[in-house]
Amino acid sequence: MEKLLMVWVTEKQLKGDTLTQGIICEKARAIYGDLLNQTPRTSTDEASEDSFKASRGWFDNFRKRTGIHSVVRNGETASSEPKSEDTISTSEIKEILGMWERVSQFVEKKHPEKVATGRASELYNDTCLTHFRTILQGRKKQTSLDSFLLSGKKGKDQ
Repeated sequence: MEKLLMVWVTEKQLKGDTLTQGIICEKARAIYGDLLNQTPRTSTDEASEDSFKASRGWFDNFRKRTGIHSVVRNGETASSEPKSEDTISTSEIKEILGMWERVSQFVEKKHPEKVATGRASELYNDTCLTHFRTILQGRKKQTSLDSFLLSGKKGKDQ
């Protein structure tokens, strides 16, 4: 359920939509309900049908597990969140992603615990680096949009 929710969150962030705790929790409950409806149930499953509440505690843990930061808590304004995109340049992001690729390849080849290191590597990749890749994707889309808008304006001026 959380992987589906993260796909949705990422899509919304790339569109530039503001996400709040309430919006994310509502979507989480909807996804959970959809998954329940698609899964054959037993009598004990039906008794625990309302077990997922998308509580504040779940939300806080979800943020920690996924590494999402640009979410506005209920009652906060969008400007109260730190904008990490402004504090790190595109070249720095590309550099850290390249370093991670080299480190993960080295560990994959040299470490004797292949399964454990693979899981740890995937977890780090999913929670930490996805944030930076999302920033890069958003910047790439913005650059493409800016180029398109500028080329249209130049055509009108001529």
